[in-house]
Amino acid sequence: YSRKFHLPVIIKETSRLILREITPGDAEAVRRLYEDKESTQYIPGLCGQEMERETVTAYIKNMYGFYGYGMWVVVRKRDNCLIGRAGIENRMISGKMYHEIGYFIGKEYQKRGYGEEAAQAVIMTARELGIKELVAYMNKKNAPSIKLARKLGFHYWKKLYDGDKYVVYRKRLALA
Repeated sequence: YSRKFHLPVIIKETSRLILREITPGDAEAVRRLYEDKESTQYIPGLCGQEMERETVTAYIKNMYGFYGYGMWVVVRKRDNCLIGRAGIENRMISGKMYHEIGYFIGKEYQKRGYGEEAAQAVIMTARELGIKELVAYMNKKNAPSIKLARKLGFHYWKKLYDGDKYVVYRKRLALA
């Protein structure tokens, strides 16, 4: 129903957060989150504003519509404020496709447990979708992200030789 009428699907609710599909109307709020260069130095940037709306529209159709998952927005319940993104992407590693967890919380919302809460919701959703394993692909200098992955039960798997910059952690999931 939601996709047919272009409404965002709510993926998961936690005590403080809602993870839902992104909408073209979210593009400006997401862009503001990505303005802090220190917080975003290890993640891909965004396109220009108009291009981003087109990209979001295509993403909704192609990723959510085809796979049933993707990167979602993280919304704080108490004030309906978009504070980050988290979800499941596809990642090619050494010639094989894996399900990758992704998470990003805007700088002003960090250090409050939102990243862990959102990532736990993603893991729970992955289990419900029948996904047996998640990987976390990160720049080896991204200490906060690596720390969170370890806290979530991910274990070091391998270093990738893309300029010797990336590490991969993985977590096998028990099905729900």
